[in-house]
Amino acid sequence: MRTLIKGGLVLDPANRIQSVLNVLMEDGRIAAVTEAEPEADEVVDAAGRVVAPGFIDIHMHEDPLNEDGTLYRDEDKAIFNCMLRMGVTTAIGGQCGINVHRPSEYLDVIDREGAAVRSTEYGSDVCVRCAVEEERARAFAAGAADFLAGRVAVREGECFRCPVTDACR
Repeated sequence: MRTLIKGGLVLDPANRIQSVLNVLMEDGRIAAVTEAEPEADEVVDAAGRVVAPGFIDIHMHEDPLNEDGTLYRDEDKAIFNCMLRMGVTTAIGGQCGINVHRPSEYLDVIDREGAAVRSTEYGSDVCVRCAVEEERARAFAAGAADFLAGRVAVREGECFRCPVTDACR
């Protein structure tokens, strides 16, 4: 399928382009950025609009999950839908130190259900402390001496999809 996005102000900082041009898409990928008007199966009139690579939102506040553990999907209010309408295609959450959910759990829901934009999460300091305290509580219940002495290891993948720390002292 060939789609022509016609007559929009193309902004492409990587290629130093800021001009009214046409963008030809083939099978969902950019095939050409040109002044010409190549043949296409569909033509989108972008006159008076900006055509740009997707924006990256580096400070997202994720939506809470529904009671059944699914993504909040209100078409007008859900964060991912709002971002997509603003041109955001990638979102990063968790920077402000308070995660609504554990990053690994939230990302599992997104992987399972899909979202309107690509998303990832930082593990906030609050999440790290919670994971450490949960580990400490489990070890205390089992009587582990290392945990009682304050040597607490956060296991890889416990709270995050990557290691955060080797030990807290």
